[in-house]
Amino acid sequence: MLHIKSFVFSPIQENTYLLYNEFSHCMVIDPGCYFPEEKEALETYISLQHLKPRMLLNTHCHLDHIFGNKFVAETYGLTLQLHENEQIPLQMAPASGLLFNLPFDNYTGSLAFLKEGERRFPKLKEIKKCLNNIAVPFSSDVLDKRLTTSKIDVSRR
Repeated sequence: MLHIKSFVFSPIQENTYLLYNEFSHCMVIDPGCYFPEEKEALETYISLQHLKPRMLLNTHCHLDHIFGNKFVAETYGLTLQLHENEQIPLQMAPASGLLFNLPFDNYTGSLAFLKEGERRFPKLKEIKKCLNNIAVPFSSDVLDKRLTTSKIDVSRR
């Protein structure tokens, strides 16, 4: 069974999600944690629930969705996964942050690009059902187009 936990982070009030399974393996989706106490809240929840982060994923790279990428990647040893078309918005985000008086340290690690038509997630239908049953700003068509990619089983790591 899949579970989802949502957080509202940053002055922009962005939604960050943890999607996790019965093995306590989780995906961190769009980590928008900006302030230290928000990063602490995310880390505390993961710790208290005994979750094991296996994937860092950006559905898109608007600055509010990526504030916490560097923190999550460094804390849990993860590589950022995103659609290849989001690479330029990711690189431009610090400049955008300055326009809104929201400076931040951007993720500068390696990237794993998601490609359309390949499969990356086990039980994709279950993930889509879980996301369709709650109010979230991404939909199953995003999963179909961005998250259905090459083989990585979240439960194996």
